[in-house]
Amino acid sequence: NLYFDGSLYGLAANDLFAIDVPSQPLISITPISGLRTTETGTTASFSVVLNFQPTSTVSIRLIPDDTTEGHLTGANSDDQTLTFDSTNFGTPQIVTVVGVDDPTIDGDISFTIITEPAVSSDPAFSGQNASDVGITNEDDDEPQPLLAAAAAVAPVPPDRLTQQDAASLTDQAIAH
Repeated sequence: NLYFDGSLYGLAANDLFAIDVPSQPLISITPISGLRTTETGTTASFSVVLNFQPTSTVSIRLIPDDTTEGHLTGANSDDQTLTFDSTNFGTPQIVTVVGVDDPTIDGDISFTIITEPAVSSDPAFSGQNASDVGITNEDDDEPQPLLAAAAAVAPVPPDRLTQQDAASLTDQAIAH
């Protein structure tokens, strides 16, 4: 980002100067997709790191968009804030996500860990919004077998159904 307040700080209008603009993002998250958790509690992890040294503390808040499918282990399912400063900016912070079980046969469900814009008094980092992280929570619920009694009853055409057959079928249905 280039900030210009209208003055040239004593430079003549025809003086040239260069500004070094980083070729890589200020905040890196790896990976941002392809992560999988399971309803049996399998975890997945990603890392967050600053690619440049900040002049002041940088905080990045992470929030799962669906805590019924997964939560952050360091946050007890709500949000988690990572804090970087001039001493730890280059050390990746590992974030672990655990799958959440539910009793519903809902198939594999995708959810997102949202990264909110960075908060910092360093203007280079303030408001920088890193990529969100996509995760899939694999379902572990199986369909229940159909009633065996229903499969064992042979269909009887209505014109051949006797009163005794109807009573027998009713009794079998009630028993199961």
